[in-house]
Amino acid sequence: MWRDRQFVLYWSSQSVSLVGSGLTQVAMPLLAALTMQAGPMALGVIEACIWLPFLGLPLLAGVVVDRSRKRPVLICANVVRGGLQILVFMLSITGLITIPLLAAIVLAAGAASVFADVSAQAFLPQLVGRERLIQAQAANTASRSVATLAGPGVAGLLVQAFGPPLAILLDGLSFLAPAGALLAIPRKEAMPARGTRKTVLREIGEGLTFIWRTVPIRLMTLQSLLFYGFWQAAMVPFLFHGVHDLGIDIGWWGLLFGIDGAGALVGSLLAPRIHARFGSGRALLLASSGHLGLLLIPALNSPGWTTIVAWGLGLICSGFALGIMSVIVATTRIELSSDVMLGRVAASVRFLQFAPLPIGAATGGVLAVAVGNHLALWLTVTAVIVTIFVLIPLRDYHGASERDV
Repeated sequence: MWRDRQFVLYWSSQSVSLVGSGLTQVAMPLLAALTMQAGPMALGVIEACIWLPFLGLPLLAGVVVDRSRKRPVLICANVVRGGLQILVFMLSITGLITIPLLAAIVLAAGAASVFADVSAQAFLPQLVGRERLIQAQAANTASRSVATLAGPGVAGLLVQAFGPPLAILLDGLSFLAPAGALLAIPRKEAMPARGTRKTVLREIGEGLTFIWRTVPIRLMTLQSLLFYGFWQAAMVPFLFHGVHDLGIDIGWWGLLFGIDGAGALVGSLLAPRIHARFGSGRALLLASSGHLGLLLIPALNSPGWTTIVAWGLGLICSGFALGIMSVIVATTRIELSSDVMLGRVAASVRFLQFAPLPIGAATGGVLAVAVGNHLALWLTVTAVIVTIFVLIPLRDYHGASERDV
């Protein structure tokens, strides 16, 4: 895989883009808070604009990607993201930036990120072939894990060293460089056959229907949807229980919320071997048992080093599980999808993963108020663990030849 120059160019471009995305998520709010003196309401608007495009736009992006060549869409999305970050830098140093203007730019950059994400997933199988998907997905997931682990810290250091505007300029360059790497890939990509052009809504419906009718993808997507929804619900009582109830220093939270990336990195690197040894279904169930480590979070209820270490261990175990599962789920999804459906399937899954996040966050807040932080943490973490049972029907599933279980 690493001798394939085309894949190395793709992987390096994606790795740099992931770092850039992490910079955006940290530097934009800091620009608003530190340079523009934004209040809590304005900061909330900026944060919302970062994630808002992921709630509905992926469905449209999937249709566009399936109708187009994937690499040009990916290149254009990176150029747009880079250009918008540079625009923010220029507006900042000239004093022309305003909160409404920053919110609009962040929203546009988020839209470009959606198209970049969907097109990157659809382009990968055309680049490496379906027989090498598991190794390619493992490399991509490892990069994502490193970005999750180191990204916020690197972003914070850049902002501290150079200030938010210059950090955002570097962010913009981090998107333009991958566009150049993708242009260097010599592979020629055929234009998808037009056939009978359908309406956008009908093509979106085809993507969602395909996920529902393909049992392995349906169960994996359902587990992912429930897992992220319940974990988002757990975040609210987790934070308040740790900071307010146990008095854990706020400095540890950045470490705790990034440490699962270390587990995910190891899990993603081991995923191809585990998949080859146990098959898709059993590997997923075996890996998902790592989420049991999250029970250490509500189980330890006293301030001190023991609690912090135990929480970190639980998060590493869960990250290890996610690293393995992400590789297997992404590979299975592509294996079972035809080339003409890759964009819509990836986009539909992305949409379904993000849809429960605001609901989960609101539910976690309501539970924390209603029953207290610690009990709410027990309930939500237990719900996260229960999502493992969704995957039990896949225990004998071995690969792409079995569309139904």
